[in-house]
Amino acid sequence: MKQIKIEKLVYGGQGLSRVDGKVIFTDYTIPEEIVEIKEKTVKKNFIEAEIKNIVEKSKYRVNPKCKYFGICGGCDWQHINYDYQADLKKDILIENLTRIAKIDKPVINNVIKSSEPYNYRNRTQIKVFDNKIGYYKKKSHSIIDIDSCNILHEKILDKLIEIRKASKNLESNINSIHIFATRTDDIIVKYIYDNKPDTINKKNNIKNDAMSFEATQEFIEDFGEYKLKIDFNSFFQVNRFQINNMINCIKNYIGTNKYKNILDLYCGIGTFTIPIAKCAENVFGIEINSDAVKCAKDNVNLNKIDNLKFYCTDTENSFKLIKDINPDFIVIDPPRSGLTKPVIDCITTLKDLEKIIYVSCDPSTFSRDLKIILANGFKIKDLTLIDMFPQTYHIESICLLEKS
Repeated sequence: MKQIKIEKLVYGGQGLSRVDGKVIFTDYTIPEEIVEIKEKTVKKNFIEAEIKNIVEKSKYRVNPKCKYFGICGGCDWQHINYDYQADLKKDILIENLTRIAKIDKPVINNVIKSSEPYNYRNRTQIKVFDNKIGYYKKKSHSIIDIDSCNILHEKILDKLIEIRKASKNLESNINSIHIFATRTDDIIVKYIYDNKPDTINKKNNIKNDAMSFEATQEFIEDFGEYKLKIDFNSFFQVNRFQINNMINCIKNYIGTNKYKNILDLYCGIGTFTIPIAKCAENVFGIEINSDAVKCAKDNVNLNKIDNLKFYCTDTENSFKLIKDINPDFIVIDPPRSGLTKPVIDCITTLKDLEKIIYVSCDPSTFSRDLKIILANGFKIKDLTLIDMFPQTYHIESICLLEKS
């Protein structure tokens, strides 16, 4: 049996080793560990292997809390001490910035860890098929039947247990159940029937009534200084302990200067746009999801803001609008795929643009985009890593860029 030493972890969560000119990837390892492996998949440039035995264990290895860890595809790093998880994410982000963005000695100025590394998720999508209720098996579309999940909000877990008790009475054409926990711990549930969402506004059709509840398409969350109406079909940050930290980081990056026009691209329901409305004479949001824009416009009225306007359109088809707005500050929170080159070219050539905040959930596409942005006359002013997804390899970062 082959014995290898883990060199580092890569984005995707796997351990990387090099043996005889071949790169070997292994799940559930930690840097500096020595393990015995069995090769599973041999490709031209790399090998995927599984651990058969840990010869030398890392001091950061811990016992996973979840009994489904290693089977379920939801978590990757429950075997790693949480403080060290943050260090590893920082290393991975630096490696991507160095290798892809070609930045010499990138600096991450701040790492914001989640105050709670478990029970942080405020929403989940439970899969339903063939009398199984749970999540997909790792690297598969087979469903793992589960009765617990350590990263879910406790109230969501309670609802999951209720659903399981009543599972024999679930309608046969339900293929998933979406559950959201509000900041006041109210639970909202939506069934997905044959890939079509169905919002339930009456008691559920379950004989023993174990799942009686009322669900709504929209609800309002109170953030103290402001309120946000959230649509169930719209994106909203999942880590309930980090949402305020994320917003505060963006507000701190904008600072106390009063800008003329701030533009928020991929703005969703206005999670960032609403809090930063006081930072400029005029604020604009662009978002393609019509449900999200409806909520965003309601949020303007809900918070009595008179200098904020939202547009329901695709960023790719909004170049004339963006140039007409001519922002001096832009906030960008794109999907995992990042920005297209035409979008980058459009924003970096705006005549009055001074600063950009780029919020990223993927270090590889972020680094790719950053390389172009830097080449177009901007420099990094500050960079924060904020851990939105403890126990997983996912990395969120917030970068402040200014014109050189």
